[in-house]
Amino acid sequence: MPGSTGSTIKFEDATIEMHPVESSQIAAIGYDPTAQHLLVTFNGKGTTYAYDNVTPELFAKFRAAPSPGQFFHQVIKPNVDLYPFIKVA
Repeated sequence: MPGSTGSTIKFEDATIEMHPVESSQIAAIGYDPTAQHLLVTFNGKGTTYAYDNVTPELFAKFRAAPSPGQFFHQVIKPNVDLYPFIKVA
């Protein structure tokens, strides 16, 4: 995974470091292990969404996935009941 850009996003009570990923769909991801929030910034408009209930193990799999976009669309996006989300920015 590429190194951190040093960018952060403030969400609820945490400042979450965002990590760029190589993906045609996703620009960066970040994680708050205490609250189990996953932040995903998408390419294009740069919109960021926060997904709840993401375990550290799931985030590790996401970071290690050969295709972050494919992982997101197969595992996280279709399971809105497990990983409810809100628009952050």
